[in-house]
Amino acid sequence: MFDIGWPELALVVLLAILVIGPKELPLVLRTLGRWAGKARALVRDFRSSLNEIAKEAELDEFRRMASGDMSEKAIEPGSTDEKARPASDSSVNRPSGGTRGE
Repeated sequence: MFDIGWPELALVVLLAILVIGPKELPLVLRTLGRWAGKARALVRDFRSSLNEIAKEAELDEFRRMASGDMSEKAIEPGSTDEKARPASDSSVNRPSGGTRGE
């Protein structure tokens, strides 16, 4: 994720030991771990909230479709819906039988 290799990680640990000290390092790492856990929980809650909102929106759309409120549905070009075809369709006026060009 951060593209950190072993040499960079070793350098960070060495600097942490020098700056913080070996006595305080476990406390600092524990605190950082707690913060990371809280951040993960916050992200998880945010994602679940977004999923709930999306699910409710899909349910509302399904309820509208089930209740017959299809006023928002647009008829697409090339639709096979019989109501969308004009009555003067050329396929309706073709003669039945005979050969072409006669």
